[in-house]
Amino acid sequence: MSGLRDFRRVSGETISLTMDDDMRSILIFGRRFILALLVAACRSEMASAPGNPIAPAAPAAPAVLAATSPTSFSATVGSTVEELPSVVARDSGGNPLPGVKVIFEITMGFGAIAGITQTATVSTSANGVATLHGWILGVRPWVNEMTARSGSLPPVIFRATALAGPPSALRKLEGDDQYAAPGAAVPVRPTVRVVDRFENALAGVGVTFSVGNEDGTLTGAAVTTDSLGIAAVGSWTLGSGEEQRLTVTSAALAPVVFIAGAVHAATCPVSGALSVGIPTSSELSARSCRDADGRLLEPFSMVARLGDAYEFTLTSSAFDSYLELRDARGRPVAGSASDGLSQLGSRLKVLLPAGVFTVVATTARPAAEGKFSITYGPASPDVSGCEATGIVRGVTTAKQSITQADCVVSPTRSEDRYRVWAARGASLYISLEDWSYSEQAFEVTDGSGRVLAASKWISDYTYGATFIAPAEGYYLIRVLGYEWGIVYTLSVR
Repeated sequence: MSGLRDFRRVSGETISLTMDDDMRSILIFGRRFILALLVAACRSEMASAPGNPIAPAAPAAPAVLAATSPTSFSATVGSTVEELPSVVARDSGGNPLPGVKVIFEITMGFGAIAGITQTATVSTSANGVATLHGWILGVRPWVNEMTARSGSLPPVIFRATALAGPPSALRKLEGDDQYAAPGAAVPVRPTVRVVDRFENALAGVGVTFSVGNEDGTLTGAAVTTDSLGIAAVGSWTLGSGEEQRLTVTSAALAPVVFIAGAVHAATCPVSGALSVGIPTSSELSARSCRDADGRLLEPFSMVARLGDAYEFTLTSSAFDSYLELRDARGRPVAGSASDGLSQLGSRLKVLLPAGVFTVVATTARPAAEGKFSITYGPASPDVSGCEATGIVRGVTTAKQSITQADCVVSPTRSEDRYRVWAARGASLYISLEDWSYSEQAFEVTDGSGRVLAASKWISDYTYGATFIAPAEGYYLIRVLGYEWGIVYTLSVR
């Protein structure tokens, strides 16, 4: 058998053995055989293992979201919250969890996160805490609410009560530009409101009314503002001067001045009442009433409803007609312009508050006589073209839109125009509410186009200006449209 060979294959290797081989060959073969079996087993195990490395375990889902900062406090309107909302995320065992996303959202109060947004997402830190990076309260005194959420966990709510700020200004409400007989009290008590820098009313603020030696007497001169921030003098009895002043002060605030005039007798009794849409014919003659400047005139009464727009027309083939509108106390409030602010002659469009008004038919030249016809009726509240629509104190316009149909002042800009009357030294507060969020603006000019007042930012989308008339007469309020399609409302107080 020495010539015979037994061939076997193990792991691809051919090994030849003979019966004559010595024991060492057998031992070598045994070791190689065992090694081959081990290698084959390892290869089989490796082939069955997954190809990707083992993924780390997913972080535990939070079981609790809890506040780590005060959830109820108060601060001044428009201020930045000092101790910012903060929450902690924990697992079911109470351990803090890093990397958990928390959504902070303003759900009440019209404030802002970092001044620019209403929501923010913050991931928890290594200690499981997420802190908002900024919170500015709204500008109105009510509750502001910030809500923190993470997944389906119950939210955490932070509530901040926004309080009105310190006194910033006195605003006239009513009682300016009045007339009464010497020794008589003005019909409307001068009234003011104390406001903070965002025009929020302030209660419990001391206000003092005073007059000079020649400007009459007062009762109830020291007053504290009520819950609406309002203070009114008890009464103001006029002296004998033609123009008299009442000054209102409060601590370090800028004072405001009310004007009143003493008249010795009523002028020109009313001829009758105008009816909507029905022309009234009459005549100016030597028997007509005469104004202080020598113009003949004839007054008629009419009743306006709150916020309505009206159009008046006076026509005559005998004289240059002029229309004037006066309030129930005889003060001018609107007129067809002869001073260059309007080119519409004796056509007058005006926005009126509720009340009784006197419509005066008169002439542009003293002593002119002749027949005339006067009529009036409701008009569209929209302001269009370059017409200067009359506006009277106490009016807030309907929503207006700046379009290419308005007064075009440049290839890309139009404006609306309003005409307002004021006595010398009278103070008007004009405000604009911007409904299109376009940083709207306005300015007040005289007949020569000189800018006397310009709007300033008051609060979110509200702009205002206090205008003090340097002389008795008409002034132009120009609402400036920096783009077409913007929407606003205008108020005159």
